[in-house]
Amino acid sequence: MHPKELRINQRLEERARAWESKEAGLLTGAQLWHAVRWCSSKSCRAAGLSDRVLTFVEQSYIEHKEDYNGTARLKDICRGCGVEYRSENLLICVQCSRERCGACASRGEINEYGDAICPCGGIMV
Repeated sequence: MHPKELRINQRLEERARAWESKEAGLLTGAQLWHAVRWCSSKSCRAAGLSDRVLTFVEQSYIEHKEDYNGTARLKDICRGCGVEYRSENLLICVQCSRERCGACASRGEINEYGDAICPCGGIMV
């Protein structure tokens, strides 16, 4: 397992624990966007997440679905080719938040689960 894959799992686990103990709220904005995209990736499924984290991300999505859907409709620029896309059509690095279209992301390294690797070493989902 790639070390940066483990980092996002650890961050989500810590945040889910804080939520359970009422020390932190649900995910919103970019954090929610990253978490939902990560949880639906092949790399995440291979790494496995605790039920606590899955419940936390699911509850965050349920409570902030409009925020998530609004983010999906935003437009952004692929950092590889410079073409504008809706965010839902770009891959995002779970480490540095760099966005790339599928064509640009697939030109780089691909991990054993089929997910693209960002130039920073993070997983693109």
